[in-house]
Amino acid sequence: MADISKIEIEGTSYNIKDQGARDLISNIGNDEIIIVGDSYLEGVGTVTPATDNYGYLLMQKMGMTSSNFHIWAEGGSSFTNQGSQGHNWLQIVEARKNEVTKANITKIILCGGYNDINASN
Repeated sequence: MADISKIEIEGTSYNIKDQGARDLISNIGNDEIIIVGDSYLEGVGTVTPATDNYGYLLMQKMGMTSSNFHIWAEGGSSFTNQGSQGHNWLQIVEARKNEVTKANITKIILCGGYNDINASN
């Protein structure tokens, strides 16, 4: 397993300070993960969005591949807000759930939340 105390994004190294998060990452093993998020996960604003997005970089850092790490992202989406394709996070999962074998999924990670800043419920 690679050193998971740091993650490199666009040439800048960031420390993963949370020991609990580092322990969880170290114990990934045979997990199959869905990560749902917004434009950061989509790679909006990067030179090569398909490989510069946070989800792809995390997948690589965790030693996983697209066969067991599923990145489902839509710019502008969040818990309450619909994104660029008209879905909030629950709707993204509902729309794409048949792309995976449900029994194999061990974790669903929601990555984002800033788009909910003005939400009241």
